[in-house]
Amino acid sequence: EKLGASAMASTVVHATAVLLWAAPAAAAVYTALPNPYNLADNAPTCSASQYFDISSLQCLACGAGGGVQSLAPTESGLSCRCANGVVTDVDGGSAVCTLCGANQAPSSDGTSCMPCGGSTLGLIDGECGCPADRALFETNGHGALLPAKECGSCGDSAYVNTATGRCVLCPALHQMSSAVGCVCAPGYLEKLHADAVWAGGLGGGGVSCMQAAAYASVQQYDTLSANILTLSDMLGGGGTLQIASKAFEQLLIPAATECLVAVRASGTAAAEAAPRSQPLEIGNAACNAVANLCVAQLYAANAAACAVYSFLMAQSTLKAYPTPATLSWYKRLPWLEYDSAQVLSLTAEVPLQVALSGAASTLTYVVASYALNGSFLGMQPFVEQLQLCTGAAADTAAFLKVGSAMKVSCDLQLAPLLRRASPPVYYDLYLRTADDTLYPVPVKLLNLAENDDRSASNDRLVRRFFATDATTTRTGRATAPQAIRYIEEATLTVTLEPDLPSRILPPLLTIKYAQAPLVPSDVGDGSLAAAPGVKALSTT
Repeated sequence: EKLGASAMASTVVHATAVLLWAAPAAAAVYTALPNPYNLADNAPTCSASQYFDISSLQCLACGAGGGVQSLAPTESGLSCRCANGVVTDVDGGSAVCTLCGANQAPSSDGTSCMPCGGSTLGLIDGECGCPADRALFETNGHGALLPAKECGSCGDSAYVNTATGRCVLCPALHQMSSAVGCVCAPGYLEKLHADAVWAGGLGGGGVSCMQAAAYASVQQYDTLSANILTLSDMLGGGGTLQIASKAFEQLLIPAATECLVAVRASGTAAAEAAPRSQPLEIGNAACNAVANLCVAQLYAANAAACAVYSFLMAQSTLKAYPTPATLSWYKRLPWLEYDSAQVLSLTAEVPLQVALSGAASTLTYVVASYALNGSFLGMQPFVEQLQLCTGAAADTAAFLKVGSAMKVSCDLQLAPLLRRASPPVYYDLYLRTADDTLYPVPVKLLNLAENDDRSASNDRLVRRFFATDATTTRTGRATAPQAIRYIEEATLTVTLEPDLPSRILPPLLTIKYAQAPLVPSDVGDGSLAAAPGVKALSTT
C-alpha cells in the first residue's frame, strides 16, 4: 500500500471570539435595534399604515401618494401601493397616485386600471365585487392581465378567502373546498395531527387525507406505539429514551397509504406504463418517506416504520431492476437493505480501473439526497456530507485518493450541530464507475447488534443513512428536540483486489451513531444543552 500521500488530521474544534474591527473609544460601537418581527407567526408587526423594510428591518411609513390618493401597504406588507388608484409617472422622474375611472379598479400590483367585467357586481368600495362563492380574477394562466376583472370559481381544491376575494389552495393533498371549508375528498379519510412540526406537502400541516381503501390495508400499523422513536445506548450513562415523535405521527400512516396506492398501480408492466391518477412524484416521495422513518429507527425490525416498509415491499411484484435476480429493489420503493445473497456478491471486483497516481487515483462518489418527507433533493458529489467538524481538514476531499488515508476528529458544538440536524437529510451513496454507471455502496451500521463484530464477514448491510437528526426527536412544533443524533464515527474503506491491484472490491461505509439527550441550558434564553453526564459530542 502507498500511504505516503496520506492526509492525516486530528483536530479539536473550540469556539473562539475574534474582534475584527473596533471603533474609536469615543464613538458608539453598537445601537440596539427594535424588533418589529413576530418570530412565532413569521410576520412583521407593523401598523396598518406601515410596511416592513427587509433591508433595514424596520417598520416604515408608506407616506403620501403625491397626488389625491395615499399609499398603503401591499398584502405582503413588504411594500406600498396606491390605496385606491394606480401609480402614474410624471415629468422629472417622480410619480403620483391617480384615481381610476368610472367602474374601474386598480390591478393588484397597482400599475393598471381595469374595468369590472360582466361577471362582477360592479365597483364596490374601490374594488370589483363578486358573489360570496366566487373569487376575483385579473390575470390569465400565463400571468398576463385580462381585458377586465372577472369573477369565477376557485375549483375543487381551493376556496375563496373572503378577506381578499382571492382563491386559496386547500392545505392538504386530496382536499376539496366545501361550504364548511376544506374537507377530504370522497373516498378519503381525515387524519388530524395538531401542532405539526412542518407545514405543507406530504404529512404537513394539521391534517392529512388518506385513501380509504389503502388505509384499510395499513390500519393495523396506525397505533400510538408506531409513533414511538426508540433511542438506545444514550450518551451520558447509556439507557434507552423513548419519544412520542410528532414526525412519525404526521408522516408514517399518510405516507404508507400514498405509497401503497403507488405500489398497487405498478403491479404489472402494463399498469406501470398506463396513465395514473396519482402523480409519480407523490407516490415515489411517499415510499421514500416510509423508508426514511425506518432508517430513523436504525432499521429495527420491530419498529412499525420498518414493518410498514416490509409490508409495502411484499405488495410489490415489479422490480425496478430485473438483474441481478438477487436484487430486492422494487418499483416505487427505495432499496434499503442487502440480503444474504447480495452480501456474498460484494466479494466481486468493481468494474473500475484504479491507480495510485494520475487521474485513475481519484474515486468519484455521488449521493442521492432525500428530505424526511421523501421529497427528492437531487444528487450531489459526495465530499463533506459526513464531515461534521468545521475547519478541521485542509483538503476535505483527500479521502477520495486511492492509497490515501484521512482522519478528522473534533468535539462538536451543539448549536451548529442542531442547525444542521433540522431538518435531517437522508442519503444513498454510489461510486461512479468507468462507464459512468453508479455502483451502490453498502453501509455497515455499528449500532446494529448483528454488526457488533467489526471484522465479521456476515455483516448486516444497508443502504440509506443520515448525518444528523433533531427533528424526529420532537414531540410537537412548539417543543424543543429531546435528543440530538449524529455520526460519532464514519469510515469509508476501499480495498484493492488481492490478485489484481488495478481493481478494487466494493467500498464499504461504516457508521456509528451517537445519541445525546438534551435539556434547557442554564443561560435561560431558551437554548439547549447536552444533559448532565454527557462530557462531549465527539466525532471521527
